[in-house]
Amino acid sequence: MVSIVGFGGLGKTTLAKQVYDKVEEQFDCKAFISVSQRPDMARLLSTIQSKFKIQESSQPCEVQDIIDGLRGYLRHYMTMARQHGYSYDNKVRRLSLQSKA
Repeated sequence: MVSIVGFGGLGKTTLAKQVYDKVEEQFDCKAFISVSQRPDMARLLSTIQSKFKIQESSQPCEVQDIIDGLRGYLRHYMTMARQHGYSYDNKVRRLSLQSKA
């Protein structure tokens, strides 16, 4: 997860989207979400769930329930990725080398 912070109007979202578009194909689990200055956390977390195609509960959920669900999904995803030989460090290292070229 990458966060870019600063005053409004500096081009943070534009920069983030350009970087995301450049590297997104190199990752299996990815999402681009722009966040307002005062986000509705439940809506933001629900958006993340939908980007990761996590089935949302038909019942209204508390923010902590959504967080727990996302955490569980990501833990499971990383466990499965490791079992299949995925190495986050190698992927980041490769991206770093590409950016220097």
